Amino acid sequence: MPSRQRELIKMLVLATMLADHVGRIFFPDLLALRALGRLCFPLVAALLADGMLRTSNPLAYGLRLLALAVVSQWPYQLAFDPPWGRALLEPILLLRAPALIPLLTWSPLLPEGNVAFLLALSVLAVGLLKARRWLWLSVVAVAAFLLPVEYGLYGLISIVVFYLYFTRKLSASFMVLALCLLSAVMAFLSGQTLQVIAPLALIVIFPRNGLAGLKFRLPKALFYLFYPAHLLLLGSLARGV
Repeated sequence: MPSRQRELIKMLVLATMLADHVGRIFFPDLLALRALGRLCFPLVAALLADGMLRTSNPLAYGLRLLALAVVSQWPYQLAFDPPWGRALLEPILLLRAPALIPLLTWSPLLPEGNVAFLLALSVLAVGLLKARRWLWLSVVAVAAFLLPVEYGLYGLISIVVFYLYFTRKLSASFMVLALCLLSAVMAFLSGQTLQVIAPLALIVIFPRNGLAGLKFRLPKALFYLFYPAHLLLLGSLARGV
């Protein structure tokens, strides 16, 4: 992916993410904001797949995303799951064993993990795909399906599809078809019909050589920190923290 196109996609990720989260928290009935938000994850998935092609150290890449996930989890819970987010505001609760039980035991009561956990898991999946470790890749796919993490198996498969496309192991037409089918299945299973418009993000992903993009380069640290920072701000405003 050309660097200018990559920078444009990064800016679109931040804009669509912010629109989606503002709509989800403050204006849940404003479908325009949620519709913009459906374009965000395919853009993120394409960036991660491209990053796996460019990185010289996949392990460090995955650990960086895992660290982002850990740092972002409390702001994510504050923004979207107030009971969990507010509980972590009270340090005294962390000293009580009962308060830790739901965090240590897999059950439907576990809070949903933010999308950065899924991205870190996807780095592992792509690495296993490259190494042709099919059994372990299946284990990772099952984990993405079972664990309460944002986007789950849909997100992992989307990233793998982009990776296969960027490595020319998947044709453009098959890539488009796969993403359309994934979005339709996700919309049906989640009941979020707006998810079907997610493939529209391909408009800026697909023309890898024909898009002018941006000359401006977004600092890497700013791109990563925007995620927990904007969640913390929106969650604090919404919950009156």
